[in-house]
Amino acid sequence: MSTPFCRIVTLAVAAVFVVATATTASARPKKRGVERHNVEQQATSTTNCYGTPIIMQGMGCPKHVARGEEQEPTQREIEVLQLISEGLVNREIGQRLFLSEETVKSHVRHLLAKLQARSRAHAVAVGFRRGIIG
Repeated sequence: MSTPFCRIVTLAVAAVFVVATATTASARPKKRGVERHNVEQQATSTTNCYGTPIIMQGMGCPKHVARGEEQEPTQREIEVLQLISEGLVNREIGQRLFLSEETVKSHVRHLLAKLQARSRAHAVAVGFRRGIIG
């Protein structure tokens, strides 16, 4: 198959998935006291909060990180950022702070979002610039 044809097929399959997901999600009964995501809004979005293209519903921005709204990192995230600035990798940071590697990865993801950084190095630069780390 040619490359443009593959792209068209991929987009068509993604569109069918999104429409099917939106249809089944809106047909479900609402639970009391539980807010539901606006599936239609997520389905029409083309990028997530990090600017990464998304195809499937449910891969948008995390609830706690809103666009244009800056949040300060937690004390633990600042500790992780300091150790990143010292050149440690996730496994070493986890050993130092008695955390699992997955927890460290989660802290790094939150740091990147809160500092609006594209990489670990960019997060360190932003941390120094804002005086978060010394």
